[in-house]
Amino acid sequence: MSIPRPLPTGRGLTLLVLAVLLGTLGIVTGLYAARAAAVVLALALLVGLLAVLLGSGGRGVRRQLREDAVEVGEETHLQLTRTGRAPWGRLTVRQALPQALGGPATVPLVNGLQGTLPVRHRGIHPLGAVDLDLHDPWGLWRMRRRVPTGDDAVIGLPRWERISEEIAAAAGIARRDGRNAAAPRGGGEIGTFPRPYVPGDDIRRIHWRATARTGSLMTREDEPAEADCAVIMLDTRRSTPADDRLVELTASLLETLRTHAWTVHVLDAGGEEITRAEPRSGRQGSPLGGEVDAVAVRRSRIALAQVGFAGETPGRGRGDLPVAGALGTGAVLAVAVVAAGAGRPDADGLDIDQVAGRSARRWVLVVDPATPPDGPVEVTSRGRWAIARLGTATSLAEALRALSSEGV
Repeated sequence: MSIPRPLPTGRGLTLLVLAVLLGTLGIVTGLYAARAAAVVLALALLVGLLAVLLGSGGRGVRRQLREDAVEVGEETHLQLTRTGRAPWGRLTVRQALPQALGGPATVPLVNGLQGTLPVRHRGIHPLGAVDLDLHDPWGLWRMRRRVPTGDDAVIGLPRWERISEEIAAAAGIARRDGRNAAAPRGGGEIGTFPRPYVPGDDIRRIHWRATARTGSLMTREDEPAEADCAVIMLDTRRSTPADDRLVELTASLLETLRTHAWTVHVLDAGGEEITRAEPRSGRQGSPLGGEVDAVAVRRSRIALAQVGFAGETPGRGRGDLPVAGALGTGAVLAVAVVAAGAGRPDADGLDIDQVAGRSARRWVLVVDPATPPDGPVEVTSRGRWAIARLGTATSLAEALRALSSEGV
C-alpha cells in the first residue's frame, strides 16, 4: 500500500518557481525586495504544506447504501459521511463508480453527502474505491489517500411486467376453482392416497377402506396436480443485444406463474437451474406471508440479475440434463425464451423437448430485433411447440394474448 504524500498543485508550482526566481534575482543583484518576496512565498508554501500534513490524520469516509438491489431504471440512495476531525482546508471525495451507476464522480465533502445513483444495467455493480483529496486553504498543496469502504455493490434487478388477471386466465395460467386453468382434471401420476384424518377435513372424503384396514380414521388426499409445475429455459448460449430483454421476459413470466400458484423452475441452456420459485403464500393480509413472498421474489430476481450470456454451452448427451430429467415428467407448461439469430433456427440445439417432458402446453418466445419493436406478435407452430415472435419492445402481455388467441 503506497504512503500518501503531499504534492504541489498548479498554483503551488507557480509560486515555487516564482520564489526560486526571486530568490536567485535577490542574491545576484542584491535587491532586498526580491529576497523578501521570495521569503514570503516560501513561507506561504510551508504553511500550506503544514496544513495538509496536520489535516490528513484521522480522515476517513463511511459509505452507506440505502438499497443494495433495485430495478433497472430506478435509483439507489448513497450516503457518504466524513469521519475524524474536520480538515484544515478543502476536502473532496472521488468515487470510482462504474458506468452502470453513472460513472466516476468528484464532489466536495463538508460533513456528509447524500445522493442518488441511477441503475442503468442489469447485474452486480461494485461501487469501487473512494479517494479523499485534501487541499490546503490556499490551494497550494493536495494529498490523496484511498480509504477502505468495504465491498459494497448495487445489484441491478431485471424489470418485470405485471400481467392482468384477464390475460392470465385467457392464457390458461390463472387458477380456477383451486386449480390452474391449464390443469387436467384429476391428480398426478400417483392419484389418491390415504392420510390420517385431521379436524376440519370434509367428512365426504373419508377413506373407508383405509380406515377399516388401519383402525384409524383416514381421509383421501389427492396428489398435487401436474399443472402446479412449469419449466422455463433461458437460452444463454451466446450474447446478443436482446440479452436483457430475454431476462426481463423470463422474470415477468416467472412472477406471473408464481402469483398464480405455480412452482417454476428456470434453467439455463445447459439445463442447470438458475432459480426456483415456489407458489405465492396464500396467507392474504399476513405480515409473515408478505415477508416470505418478498424474500422469494428478491432471491429469484437476484439470481436472474447474475445470469451471464457467454459462448456456446458445452453439448450434453440426451438425457444428461441435471435438472430437466427430474422435472420433465411433472411439468405441464414448458417455455423456451430465446433470441433470434441469423443462420440459426430458433431454439435449435436446445434440449427443450426433454425439458418439456409430457407438458401439454409448449411455448417458445423469440425476441427478434428484426421485428418492429411494437409490431404485432406472429405466432407459428413447429411440432408441439407454439412459437411467438416478438419485437424488442413487445410486452409479455401481448405475447400471452397472441398465444391465447391461437388457442395454444
